[in-house]
Amino acid sequence: MRTSSKILLAILALSIAVLSQTSGISLYQEGNSAYSDGEYQIAVDSYEKAIQSGVNDHRVYYNLGNAYFKMGNIGEAILNYNRARTIKPRNKDILYNLKYAREFTKDKIEDIYSSGFLGIIYQGIEKISYYEIMAILLITSLLGTIAVIVFLFTKNNLRKWCAGLSIAFWAIFLIVLVPYYLKSNHIWENNLGVVIASKADLRSAPTTNAEIQYSVHAGTEIAVLERRSDYVRVKLRNGGEGWMQSHKMEEVVQE
Repeated sequence: MRTSSKILLAILALSIAVLSQTSGISLYQEGNSAYSDGEYQIAVDSYEKAIQSGVNDHRVYYNLGNAYFKMGNIGEAILNYNRARTIKPRNKDILYNLKYAREFTKDKIEDIYSSGFLGIIYQGIEKISYYEIMAILLITSLLGTIAVIVFLFTKNNLRKWCAGLSIAFWAIFLIVLVPYYLKSNHIWENNLGVVIASKADLRSAPTTNAEIQYSVHAGTEIAVLERRSDYVRVKLRNGGEGWMQSHKMEEVVQE
């Protein structure tokens, strides 16, 4: 392929991305206007289209959660508040509305995972987003690499400074890997799901005639452990487990 053709394709791809983002912003604004007028279903449709167009902003998910809440759809509201929280985990409005929406859920399930030493650690990790962790890892690795390169190609007192800086940056990098590992392996963070159906039965096996272990309702938060055909094996915050039909829930972190 000629260089000019490659450049044209790159420009075309960039133009499509820009137009897509512009379209998404327009849809987001349409949703806000509809929400202000009390047209919540129209607002939901606009926010959903904005997300489908590639917009990944906490404000879209937050407003989508608000629109669903106004419509009385607690499951979808909690789902989208959680999606907003994964992007902006310390946003006070998101956390307040998520906590408030949880009060309207039918199931009051004891949380055995938020207590103890590990519970405190995971609560702290939940306050940091993946974007923030990855930014720290990228910056420290880049600066550490630059410090090593300068150390190798200088012969004056700058070498001592570069050696110290390199050790410091790579030490920070290794330290930050710990919360990244814990966060990525924490089922209530990386495998979090929300029941969106009005009712879902958790059974002992992935079949419709298996014994019902629990019955949960819209807005109940679950951890997805395994997928098999049209069923998912999930864990409740009280430690209980069971199989439920996959279409009755949605995962917060979308693939």
